[in-house]
Amino acid sequence: MQAYLVGALLFAVLVAIFAIQNVRPVDIRFLTWQIQEISLVLVILGSASIGAVVVFFLGTVKQISKGRQIKELKRKNADLEKTIQELQAINETRDNLKQDAIETKLDEVNEAHAPLIDEHEIEKEVRS
Repeated sequence: MQAYLVGALLFAVLVAIFAIQNVRPVDIRFLTWQIQEISLVLVILGSASIGAVVVFFLGTVKQISKGRQIKELKRKNADLEKTIQELQAINETRDNLKQDAIETKLDEVNEAHAPLIDEHEIEKEVRS
């Protein structure tokens, strides 16, 4: 930003020096307009000023456009963050349900095999 300002000031000084060195009167014709005997300094400085104003307005329009784009992207980002949180909650719930199903199945298997374990223990006791 500072380099831009330094460059702009340097350019403005060069334009001013150029304008001051060219002070003779000139005739200006543009489309149907005609101005006679106007100082070249005024033409140069006026042209530079009009150019600066045009660049300023174009830059302002670009800034406004970028600001709107940033606002829209921030809104989309917030929506996506919300979606991520929802998906993580769904995934966590799914994992919990899977874990509960596994534990239930293990309990069922343990209950089904509990009598077998008891019979084996009885056999061991009988042999002893």
